[in-house]
Amino acid sequence: MLDLTVRRTGDRTWWTELDALLSEGYKIVLCGADVAAAETTSCDRCGHHRMEYRGFSIPGIVNRSFALCDMCEHWFEF
Repeated sequence: MLDLTVRRTGDRTWWTELDALLSEGYKIVLCGADVAAAETTSCDRCGHHRMEYRGFSIPGIVNRSFALCDMCEHWFEF
């Protein structure tokens, strides 16, 4: 069962999160508006500007967007 109420944050590595998303049936997607949002966001941990976008979806059920810092690997869902 998918828990759609939990907003995930970087309390575990991005690779662990990615494995969890893929095992839950999420597919990689691209959303232009979310790309722009991630690219204008600064990392809360190291202050690096322009985080990278990672998007996932279970078609017809849920879309999830994440920002990932390529400097310190901190990430969060938005």
